[in-house]
Amino acid sequence: MGSYLSSDNPDLARIRSNVEELKKQLAIMGSGKDGKGIVLGDRLHPAMTNVPDLALQFGRLFRQVKVQHEQAKIAEARDTPTVQVLDSAVPADKRSRPRLLLNLAVAGMLSLVVGIFLAFFLDYRVRVRQISAAS
Repeated sequence: MGSYLSSDNPDLARIRSNVEELKKQLAIMGSGKDGKGIVLGDRLHPAMTNVPDLALQFGRLFRQVKVQHEQAKIAEARDTPTVQVLDSAVPADKRSRPRLLLNLAVAGMLSLVVGIFLAFFLDYRVRVRQISAAS
């Protein structure tokens, strides 16, 4: 605008004052001090010189939060019971135990039947060999 407008033009003067104000604000942001030398330190607009320190502090705090979160997850996994009781135990109405005499009788009868079958089978094999040897 300065190349084609005169220096008395109000638009050019307004734009120059805006540029000067923006340069002042940039200087304030860079140094962290206002025009009177007072340090500005509000939390929403920190000074540019403080930003690296804030980034370092943020990184450390974020890492600490992540470590605490992982420790909490490990503690929760450790404290979680591995066995969950679905139904509580109830004692039986009638006591039960193995019937010893019945089991002995069944085992005895079964062994007698197997023994007799084995004796007849072995006798049959001996007779078949004798008949095949005689022929």
